[in-house]
Amino acid sequence: MKKSSKYILIVVCSLITAASSLVVHMSYTFHRSISIELTADSNKTIFFYRDDCSDCKKVFPIVYFNRISNKNVILVNMNNPTNRKYISKFELKSVPTFAKGDNQYVGIDQEQVKKILSSE
Repeated sequence: MKKSSKYILIVVCSLITAASSLVVHMSYTFHRSISIELTADSNKTIFFYRDDCSDCKKVFPIVYFNRISNKNVILVNMNNPTNRKYISKFELKSVPTFAKGDNQYVGIDQEQVKKILSSE
């Protein structure tokens, strides 16, 4: 095997390993159900979701990659009983719901999700 073929094989294997790790971490993050305490002064987008919600699963990759690059999203899994206090506080009707300040968006339209995630 030529030296360049070995390097290409190493790079391809490294990329496959990195992609697999990213998928595993994204799945772990989605299913994690920790208690969240929100502060009133936060300028971040709050993503309310349930890990058993098919629409939430569809939109989660956009949220996840935005969170990695910008750190401006707070993930609130509503399957955690202690997080359910936010249902009345934010007047949540369904998930997925994105909240930022006085604005809310309920749905999975990718353009709307990107818009609310990028708003300042």
